[in-house]
Parts: sequence; C-alpha cells; structure tokens
Amino acid sequence: MAVKWTAEQQKVIDTRDRNLLVSAAAGSGKTAVLVERILAMVKDPVRPIDVDQLLVVTFTRAAAGEMKERIGRALQQSLEEDPENEHLQRQQTLLHHAQISTIHGFCSYVIKNYFQMIDLDPVYRMADEGEIRLMKSDVIQKVMEERFTQKEPAFTRFVESYAAGKQDDGLDALVLKLYEFSMSYPWPEQWLEECRAAYQMDSPEAVQESIWVQELMSEAKKRLSSILEGIQENRKTAVSPGGPYLYDEALASDQQMLEELLETESFDELVRAMAGMKFKALSRKKADDVSEALKDQVKAERDVCKKELQKLKEQFFEKDSAEIAEEIADCREPIGVLIDLTEQFAKAFAEKKRSKNILDYADLEHFALEILVQQEDGRLVRTDAARELSEQFREIMIDEYQDSNFIQEALLSAVSGEEEGRWNRFMVGDIKQSIYGFRLARPELFLEKYHTYAKDGESQQRIDLDKNFRSRPEVLATANYVFRKLMSPELGGIAYDEAASLHAGAAFPALPEMEEEKTETWHAAYETELLLLDDKAPELEDDKSRETKMETEAAAVAARIREMVGNEEVVGKETGEYRKIQYRDIVILLRAVSGWAETFSRVLQAAGIPAYSTSKTGYFSTQEIVTVLNYLHLCDNPCQEIPFTAILRSPICGCTDAELAAVRCVDKDVKIYEACGKYAAIGEDEALREKLRRFLTQLEMLRSRVPYTPIHELITQILEETGYGGYASAMPGGVQRRANLEMLVEKAVEFEATSYRGLFNFIRYIEQLQKYEVDFGEVNIYGESADTVRIMSIHKSKGLEFPVVFLSGMGKSFNQMDSRAALVLHSRMGIGADAIDPEHRVRQATLPRQIIRQSMKLENLAEELRVLYVAMTRPKEKLIMTGMASKLESRVKQCAAHAGRQEELLSYQTLSSAS
Repeated sequence: MAVKWTAEQQKVIDTRDRNLLVSAAAGSGKTAVLVERILAMVKDPVRPIDVDQLLVVTFTRAAAGEMKERIGRALQQSLEEDPENEHLQRQQTLLHHAQISTIHGFCSYVIKNYFQMIDLDPVYRMADEGEIRLMKSDVIQKVMEERFTQKEPAFTRFVESYAAGKQDDGLDALVLKLYEFSMSYPWPEQWLEECRAAYQMDSPEAVQESIWVQELMSEAKKRLSSILEGIQENRKTAVSPGGPYLYDEALASDQQMLEELLETESFDELVRAMAGMKFKALSRKKADDVSEALKDQVKAERDVCKKELQKLKEQFFEKDSAEIAEEIADCREPIGVLIDLTEQFAKAFAEKKRSKNILDYADLEHFALEILVQQEDGRLVRTDAARELSEQFREIMIDEYQDSNFIQEALLSAVSGEEEGRWNRFMVGDIKQSIYGFRLARPELFLEKYHTYAKDGESQQRIDLDKNFRSRPEVLATANYVFRKLMSPELGGIAYDEAASLHAGAAFPALPEMEEEKTETWHAAYETELLLLDDKAPELEDDKSRETKMETEAAAVAARIREMVGNEEVVGKETGEYRKIQYRDIVILLRAVSGWAETFSRVLQAAGIPAYSTSKTGYFSTQEIVTVLNYLHLCDNPCQEIPFTAILRSPICGCTDAELAAVRCVDKDVKIYEACGKYAAIGEDEALREKLRRFLTQLEMLRSRVPYTPIHELITQILEETGYGGYASAMPGGVQRRANLEMLVEKAVEFEATSYRGLFNFIRYIEQLQKYEVDFGEVNIYGESADTVRIMSIHKSKGLEFPVVFLSGMGKSFNQMDSRAALVLHSRMGIGADAIDPEHRVRQATLPRQIIRQSMKLENLAEELRVLYVAMTRPKEKLIMTGMASKLESRVKQCAAHAGRQEELLSYQTLSSAS
C-alpha cells in the first residue's frame, strides 16, 4: 500500500534546485521523508541520479546504517516491480559505496582520498577515547612542568590567580577546557587570538564599542522594557475601580524614569542615569473607596519592579567604562598566559599524535577542512579538492542540522555548489530538539536560516512539517500547552506559535467501551498525569537525604506502574489493536541518570517490577568492577591503603571487620600491606593467619606475571584463580555481573591496541575514563523485546518513541555549574574571567564575565527547555510526569492562577512513600 504523504511532506520530496531548510517537528516522519526524497531523485524519470552522487550526513552511525537499510529495502521493492531496470540494479551496487555517514565518516573519506595534501600517513589509526584522555593528561603535565621550571613572573601570577589551593590540577582543566572549546571553530588559533585581542582594549571608548557592552545594552533594554510593561500594568490596576488611584502620581514618575532610561544611547549614560534614580514615595492620603487587596497588590508589584531595577544596576551598571577598562587591563596578562598555554598544548598534543600516527575526531574535522579550504590574504578560498567533490555530489543532505557546529558548517559549505550558483543543500532538523550544547552544537546556525529562508524562496526555501504521526492528541495537547507558555524567541530561539505547534496526524482505533468518556478523538484514560510528592510530608521531615527522596518518588512510580500493567491498554505495534499494557511498553526518562537510575531500578525491582537502566553510567561503580580494579591496583603496587583494605574485606580474601581491626592493630605505624604480612607471620588467630598467607601468596604469584602477561589475560587469571569470577556469577544479578566482567576483559583488549602498554598505564587509562566520566554503562543483557521497564536519560531517548513514558525527577534543580566557573567561555563573546589580585587575595567579577554568565544562564535555560520538549514528545499514548516539590498545595494553586484557571490546572495527587 502506497504511503499517503501530506502536502508539506510531498513538497519536501519534490522540491529541487535550491537550498532547502526543513523544520521538522517531533514525530513528523522526517527520516521517512528524507529516504523518499533520495528515492525520488534516484528514480527521477527526467534527471535520475546515482545514489553515490549524494552526500548524506547523519548524526550517528546507527542512523546512517538505518538509512542505508531503508534505501536498500525500497530499491529492492522497486526492482521487484521493474526487474529489468538497469539503473535500479546499478543503484543496489552503488549503495554500498554511497556517502551516507556521520560527519566524521565523511571527513575520513576526504582525508583518505586527499591525504597527500596535508602530508599525512594514510595508515593512521583512530585513537580510543580513553587513550586520548591519557595522552592529553601526559602532554598538559609536560607543558605545565616546562613553564614551572622557567619561573616567569606572568606565569607565576597566573598560577597564583587560578590554582585551587596548593594543587595545580585546576590549571590543567582550564587549559583543556579552552582547548576543546576552541577546537569547535574552523580555525582555533585564530579564535584564540581574537580572544587575546579582546583584552587589549585600553580606553573607555574601546570598552563601549566592545561586543560585551553591545550585548549588555541589548539585554538591558529588554529588561528595562519588561519592567516598564510591569509599571504600565500596575498603573492600570491603580486607576481601576477600587484601585489606589492616589498612587498613580508615583507610578507615573516611575514610568517616566523608565522611559528616560530606555532613551539613553550609551553605556556610560545609562550608568549615570541609574546612579541618579529616585523613586517617589507613595501617597499616604486615605480614600474610602479603595480596596485594601488592590492596594497591597499595587505596592507588591511596585516593589518587584524596584527590585528588578536595582538588581540590574548592581549587576552591570555600578562602574563606568573607564573603571571597566582598568579591570580588563588587570585580566590581560593572566588571560594571555592561558592562551599561550593553550596554544603550546595544542602544538605539543598535535605533535604527540602525529608521532604515533593517530587521530582523534577533532583532527578528522580540521584535517578535512585544511584539505577543502585555505586562507589567502584574509579570504577563504576553496581548494581544487573541494571543487572536485562539489562536482561529484549533486546534493548535500544534512540530518539533525540543529546539532551542527561551526566547523561542520564550513566543511559542508565547501563541498556544496553554492560558489558556482548551484543551490544544493538540504538541511532537516528541529530547533526545539537541539540538546547537545555540551558537545558544542551551535543551534544559532539553524536559527539564522530559519529566520532568513522564505517559505516561497527561489534559491533558499523553508518548509515546516508540523504534523505529528507518533502521539495521541492528549499527549500533544499537553506539550503544546506547556511550550506555548514557556518557549519564545528569547528563551528557546523560536516562538511557539501555531506554526511551531504539534498537530495530530496519527490514527488510533476507537475504544468502544470508553465511548461515553471521549469526544471525537479524545480519551480521558490517555490524558497526561502529574504525580507530585510533597518533600515536606511528615515521613520525610526527619530524613532530608537526597536518596530517600528519590526512593520515595521511585516508589510512587512503581505503584502507578503496578496499576497500569495488565489493566490499562495500548495499541500493539504488531497487530494495530488494543492489548493490555506490558512492562516493555513503559520507559522512565530522567534528566540526570547518575544516582537516579540506580535508585529507580533498585526500588522497582524490590516492588517486583523488572527494570533495567540503559544509561551510559554506573559501570565503574558496580561492585564487581570496583573489586577487580582494586586488585589490579595491588598487582601494580600493593602499598596502596584503600585498594588493599578493600580487597581484604572483599570475597577474594574474606576478612571480617573484626579481623581487619586485628590486622591493623598488629603494627599501627606501618602500611596495611606490611601489617598484613606481619600478622600472617606472628598473628594470634591461626585461621586468620592462614587466610592472609593464602591471599598474600596468591597476590605475589599474580604480581610476578605482570611484566609478561597481557592485561586481558591477567584479568582472566585473577577471576579464575581467586574464584571471584564464579562468586560474582553466583551473586544476585549474576548474569549481569558476569557480563560486566567480560566487558572489562574486552576493554583491556582494546587498551592493548592503543599506543600505551603495561598495567600501570591501564590503571591510568581507567582513571582517566572515570575522571572525565567516560562511562560505558552496564552491559545490556536484555533484548529490545524483553518484558522490562527501561530507565534511560532524556538524551538517549532522542529519536525514539514509547507507548508510555514516565518523565521523572522533575523537581531537580537545573545545573548552572558552567556559568559559575572561574573562567567562562562563549561562542560570540570569547573568554570571561575575574580580575584577581593574588597579592591581596582579592577577586572581582569583571563586566565581560558577568555578561557571559548572564548569556550562558539564558542559553542553559533554553537548552533545558528543549530537553523538556524532547522528553514530552517521546510518548505515543500516555505521559506521566513525576516530581517532588516543597509547599506543594500552595504551588499548585499558584500555577493554576498563573494559567488563568482558579480550578486545578491538572488533576493531581499528593503522594507519600506509603502510596
């Protein structure tokens, strides 16, 4: 049966010879439309193309594989209908060579075909992430040691300003942070030098012309306009029937003052105007016809406006441009040192990789760009290689365009036909689902085209896909309601208007037994639920711990799951008919999985609900992995107190707490390793002495093998000869634990394929993975069809859909750690740093840092909003949101009032741990 496309989808499939931006809402079938467009181009009766004449860039390798598979199936189906078609037969062969890959896959293709242009050995190897982390650590330590030995005054001041206490680890982190941020730009050295130049300004005039002040003035005018609107609304209340009309004189004065502030043109003028602000006192005259409630309301609203104005002044307008120029001058030297260190590290790191003939993902992008684009006299000029590739590719198709960054944009622009007047870029994405800011994605690239491409443009056109073919109207109504209230051009990048809203396109069979509860397509059983817990409930008053609150919320979720499974219904994917809900239909989405996923999994399993966390965390914290890693530490160096004690207490040795105390007391002045040896020789308890002798003999035997035994074999021998492999398999969840241990062996094999060798380096390798939170996640021993509740992060759920979604942990605070760092980075405004006087131990927040912090907070909030959008658009049939809040009843009433409803906004339940 042929697919019936909507008018907008058909337009996407058929439109040619222009740059096309497709803004595809969640569930709008963008992948299906993209595949159909490719097939239409291949099967075009007038201008057919070969599939290898397309460059299709996807976000993940899995997406690329799925797209190739879809195209292959469609080609096979077309061939069955027309088996003699030689063109289609050729496409099946060419599909294997087609450039349908991630951006890094395309970069590899460019490098392998033009490696001679950059003097690169073509047999390079892609480095493992842990290997790269280890190498970065080695290189930055060497760079820092060299600078420490030189004892330069500028470097000494930098260290005294930014080192955390007596440790210099924080300095390494600063350099690596700036390096990684700079690598998201096409020419990182140029960006770093622009950051250096920004701190060279030495006059008030230069400050007022800086990008920082320009950004501030724009933001200040927005906030002043918002305050002015509040004053105007307050005046209307004051002169309304029963209002305190005598207050209007003071409010009119407030309004005039705000209007004058908005008319100021320069930063210094605004500083002076704010310094002279005065608020008239409210009239004390009494009037009989004034409502006390309205009087209090006007007073309260005026206080809010005054506080907002005072906050704006204190944040940004306490100092004029001359004082700010002095602060910036104080930052010049340490910022210069930081940039020098970053450039020195970048050069040393590149040389280290070149010497080992390995590349990382950033190298792929920059080497490919070096092949395609050159800078000549300040201009960017495409190379012959870029022109050759632009002739090869008839169209450049980019999936998930909202997650592109600057360097990816430069790469794909270079191989397009725009320079020759061929508009052949096809970009599809959804700004509302841009959630990879932490990977340095630049949603502004999408936004710039979204706002400039016309819907009827001839060379640059935008098409919106707003039909959702995934979810019930009940789910979409909730998402539309929430985001019409929250999402705006200022917060989220786009106005959530009718065009951006989700419109139901999926068909669900009717429920005859619920006929009386539904309108045309609406079923009360599928309305969104909000399960709220009061963290001030009596049973939580005595226990403030984060874990207890998580357990309470997880228990509430478990109770609701038990109610649903076997009782409520969803549409079966295979049959298209209603069936009872099973555990596999349910997913629990969490913003942050660390701690949360483990707690939810444990509580659900205790309630008899099969649950599995698919998050990419938790691997290194599992008991069996911690134990084996501790034993490896001892094989490398047994004189380590914590690992040695942990192994004594573990099943490998089996000491009780009392026995540990006895070993420790045999000689309190030596390390536990030596104390253990002493007790094994002269201890009082013969059974304990024998246990320790057996353990120490075995440890020494395994340690003796370290110099000549591959790490993966050593781990296998530890598991077998200590018996711990069998013990872990016999523990609760033994299948999972055994799979985790087997994965550790596999990771050791991968490590041995890197440029590092030996147990010492393997331990450092694992430590670097832990330090930078490069976690593998526990091994998934369940298939997709397993009847279990899945627990995953919202990021991992992107692109997926589930019949029932619990969106949990919604009471958690936003993470604003990045904006509170000593040094903040911004794509447009560069580096923001405090002015530090190490001699007097004084730290002063500078205007650049304050402005960047403010922008980062807004951008982080916008990203959190988009994360929420992704989460709320995953369910097909039912969305249940859960969270914990204080003062629950008053907050629900407050939300209902803000929503314009005095009744409850949603039916809610106040749940306790007993429920």
